[in-house]
Amino acid sequence: NHHLELNQPEPITESDYDRQTAEQLTVFDDQHPRPAGGPDFERALLRWWDADAQLQMAALRPRDAESLRAYRHVVGNAIDVLIGRSLPDGGDVEYEQTDKVDEGAYLRMVGLLRNKPAGEELPIEFLFPKSWESSVAIWVDSQGKAGLYGEDGKLRGEVQRLLDNGVSVVGVDLLMQGEFLADGESAEPTRKVGNPREAAAYTFGYSSSLFAQRVHDILSTVAFVRSHEYQPKQVAVIGLGEAGPLVAAARAQARDAINVAVVDTRGFRFADVDDIHG
Repeated sequence: NHHLELNQPEPITESDYDRQTAEQLTVFDDQHPRPAGGPDFERALLRWWDADAQLQMAALRPRDAESLRAYRHVVGNAIDVLIGRSLPDGGDVEYEQTDKVDEGAYLRMVGLLRNKPAGEELPIEFLFPKSWESSVAIWVDSQGKAGLYGEDGKLRGEVQRLLDNGVSVVGVDLLMQGEFLADGESAEPTRKVGNPREAAAYTFGYSSSLFAQRVHDILSTVAFVRSHEYQPKQVAVIGLGEAGPLVAAARAQARDAINVAVVDTRGFRFADVDDIHG
């Protein structure tokens, strides 16, 4: 009574609890009939929900500065919820180097990147040109840091050109990429709860999706690079193939910490996702 500030007269005495009958608990009656149900009704209801959402989204489409602010408020907050994390503080991310090799024109350094508060650890590789021009490119690939190299084991031509132009290149194994996987293991389909009655609302309402977790990993990498003692003047994040949408989401959350984002969508649209296991 005191804690909840109910302000009920005291002393309060406990009384018997009278259980209600089935008739008393019934919601529907002659004046309030049960609504339609069944698969056909559910499909119609879902179509109505979709149409209603599309109308609201169309109304949000920016037309001027004021409507752009409204769009960013709604859509930006939605992305905040879906990703569930913003750019970490640089002091929360640390690097442990496990190997360093002089490759002539550049240094190759590998190790582990740790987001301490989140308890996350990522295998990471840094390619640092000896004639560094204060720029860093974080290379996000569906193959993880192995995506820095071609099938012949040599650096990809695009990566080599970045190094030749004095740009440091970073490769990282995001969750369920590269060193996270045993030989022959795949990250697909997405891990799921062992329950025959699956619902995305439960699975992803309580657990971050693999997509969101990989965006977290990119944000940790950006935070480390941005807070490094060498203080790069420009940070670019490059997402090719399946990694393109990851970079788009990371750029939205990292804000100005990413100067340039290269997003290869290959026609991907979130609206086309129709499987919670994808």
